[in-house]
Amino acid sequence: MTRSALEFWGHNPEPDVAYVIINQRERNVVTWDEVNEEKRETQRKHLDEIRHAPVMRISRLWVGYNPHFFFGGWFAVIENVHHSECVWGRTPILMERVMELFPITFRYGNLNEDFQMWCEAFSKTYPRGRYGGRQRGFAIVRWDGFRELALRKAASR
Repeated sequence: MTRSALEFWGHNPEPDVAYVIINQRERNVVTWDEVNEEKRETQRKHLDEIRHAPVMRISRLWVGYNPHFFFGGWFAVIENVHHSECVWGRTPILMERVMELFPITFRYGNLNEDFQMWCEAFSKTYPRGRYGGRQRGFAIVRWDGFRELALRKAASR
């Protein structure tokens, strides 16, 4: 029951009483200090989320085939205005995150072979132009620029 309702029904609550919670067996008095502390705690949590949230930027995911003998094969690149990274070989965590984001193929255990099959299936599922005589894949994702779990699907074309 709110303070104004208590006053309406003829009660004279103390100045620091904000409201009273009335259950079947007991009454709990909530003071203004408790109300304000709860508001401060909510604001602290909200500000911590804002301060520590990773900056998610709209990025492009390109998947293509390089026909050259030197570094040839399927590759994937995630790029935005601030950062670009090739997703192949040296970034196994990012390779897994990309394959989890777009679950197109089955996983067989060998990460490099799974990624090569995934790249070929991705380029057929999300086609956008040609490179090296083969279809190239393209999608829009949100990415924080690191190898963490921050890769999320935003939209695809």
